[in-house]
This record gives sequence, structure tokens and C-alpha cells, in this order.
Amino acid sequence: MTIDSYFKELNEAIDFTDSMGLKLPKKVNFDYDKRYFTKEGNYKLIKVYNDIFQSKLINVSDMYEFALGMIANCSPLHYFLKKYLDKELGCKSYFTIGYILFDDERGNCYHKITQEIVKDCLNNSKFPKDHHVWLTLDSGEILDLTFPLTYSSIHDKNFNKSLKQGEIGISFINRHVNDFQHSMTYKPILIGEDFFSKIGFDLEDISYAMYNKYIV
Repeated sequence: MTIDSYFKELNEAIDFTDSMGLKLPKKVNFDYDKRYFTKEGNYKLIKVYNDIFQSKLINVSDMYEFALGMIANCSPLHYFLKKYLDKELGCKSYFTIGYILFDDERGNCYHKITQEIVKDCLNNSKFPKDHHVWLTLDSGEILDLTFPLTYSSIHDKNFNKSLKQGEIGISFINRHVNDFQHSMTYKPILIGEDFFSKIGFDLEDISYAMYNKYIV
């Protein structure tokens, strides 16, 4: 995955989003030389997470319940945290819908969603069986708050036991597009939250119901 290949597909995702009659988010101007995930930026990222969630998860059972919820809720979690992260980091970001491809010995594709699936969901007002959500920052960096746990839950046969015992922590993917290993590729299909609104999935209400209890 390179800047050129990723942003070619990101622009295609923007065009496809527009062609489906979906509301586009405010345009993001990219500066690929900028970096938010410096030592200071990573501290800010962890601070946002800790201030909202970690301080409220006071025991292992709380963490276990929350971590399981992260696996199945990439959409409301990224929607909920986006405004806090954009403000704290001083960045602009796209709420990005797509999937992840691994070009390795497994050849696995995770959460695959296609343009055809999107059209079917919009035509029939149904929720996609598979999809993934992450944030694309105006620096060309990607922030994915849920995939590491998802990957572990699929490939670690002791995942539930380890998670219950507090042996697996919550981790993020936060790196520049150019810094990914060649085997891992993020594939954007849609931009913005309007797709979910059109199929009757209110991210505002759902994220509020799920996470507002953590806000002081």
C-alpha cells in the first residue's frame, strides 16, 4: 500500500459516495508530509482514550466487556471518538468505510464490502453483513481502533480466555499509509456517515447509547 494507490482508491470512494446520492463530508485537504502520530501525538491519542474510557474501566470484567464490544462496533466507536480525536490532535479526518486485504500466505480479506453490496444495502435498506470503518487523517495517516482485537479474536484460539484474564490489551493501528507492510492494504469504498443514515442505522443515537455513559 502506497500513498498513490491508497489515495487513488480514496478518491474513487469519494466519487462513488457522491454517485450514490450520499452526503459527502467536508473536503479534507491533504498534506502527506505532516505527521500527527509523533511521540506527542500518540500521547494525545492515548489521553483521549484514557480520559473517556480507561478511567471508567476499573476492573478486568469491565475491560473484557468493553473489548468484546469494540470487535463488533467499529462504526459507532470511530464515529463517537472522531470529534474528540480531531479536536485533540488538531487534524481533519474522513470517516472511511471499506475492508482490509492481506496479501500473504493466508490471503485473507477482512470485512469485505463492495460497491455492489453498498448498492444492494441502499436499495433494500439493510445493514451490510460485513464492512470495516477507520479514520483517514489529512496527513495520510490511518487510525484504526478496532482491527487488532478483531484479528486476535480470529487467529488466537485462546483469545477469550486471555482477554478475560487481562492478558490481551487494547491496541490501535495508527500509522502513515507509506509505513504499512506491503502485505496489509486498506481498501476504501465509501466516505462519510450518510450511508448508515440512509439504511436506517443512526450512528448518533447508537454511539450515544453505547458510549455516553463514559463521558463525565
